[in-house]
Parts: sequence; C-alpha cells; structure tokens
Amino acid sequence: MFFFIFVFVFLFLLSLPSFSLSTIQQLSAGLIDLTRSNLAYAEHQPAGSVLRALEKGYGECVDFADLLTTLARSQKIPTRTVYGIAYSTLPTPGFRFHAWNEILFEEHWHALDPTWNQVVADATHIPLDDQTLAALASAMQAQAIALAPTQTSYEI
Repeated sequence: MFFFIFVFVFLFLLSLPSFSLSTIQQLSAGLIDLTRSNLAYAEHQPAGSVLRALEKGYGECVDFADLLTTLARSQKIPTRTVYGIAYSTLPTPGFRFHAWNEILFEEHWHALDPTWNQVVADATHIPLDDQTLAALASAMQAQAIALAPTQTSYEI
C-alpha cells in the first residue's frame, strides 16, 4: 500500500511542468488530496503514528499533518508539521489546538491544512512555539482559560 502511495506522489510531481506559485498551490492540493484519500477525520481518536493512521484509515489533525509531511519529504519536498491554534465553528465557535503543514518554496514557508482541506491555510492558523503551546494546554486543562469568542461585530 505504501509503495502505491509513494508512486502516486512521484508521478504527480513528474506531471508538474516547473515550479511557480500556481504550481506550489497545485502541489499543495495534490498532497492534500492524497492525504485525505487515505485518512478520514476522527475527533478525539489520534492514531499515534503515520503507519497506525494508514492502518486504521483515520486520525486527528496531527495524523493528517504528519502523513502529509511524510509523503512530501519522501519526494524531497521540504515540509514541516506546525502546531498552534486555529479558529473553527465546529462543534462550537472558538480557537482550538490544531496541526497543519508548511512547505518551503522560494525561501518562504507556505501554510496548508490537509485536515480542513485548505490549499492556503486561512489567517486564523496561529503557530505557537513549544513553550506557549504547553502553557496554553496546561491552562486549558485547568479550565483557567477558554479560547472562545465572547462577542463579535462587523462593520461595513
């Protein structure tokens, strides 16, 4: 199974004429499609590793991001998994811990989100360093903070 996944990625990359910004978006879309074709989202059911996620066929955002990183790196594409917070309306509106990816292209990291099917990760994706992430996680477990909006307003 893994052989077929890597062959698919390799053939996909060969079909790209040359790198440009539209190509990085095509590359991102292809990697997201490949990741999503192998995993279904299962909230609160982390697989724990890329191999276990592929065996089970499901995982959480970390599993999606780690699989995309693995697929991209297997083709020598500089990619990393990013941890932080991102805004979602499901199940209730608010910021939640999340994982997504970044691909290095022309000396800049381009964010994409395979879990939420975003070729360009939206502006609510806020990467956090390890210390900040750990402090927020600890505070949230102690119910000292909540990352939910208390009020919204829009001006036209």
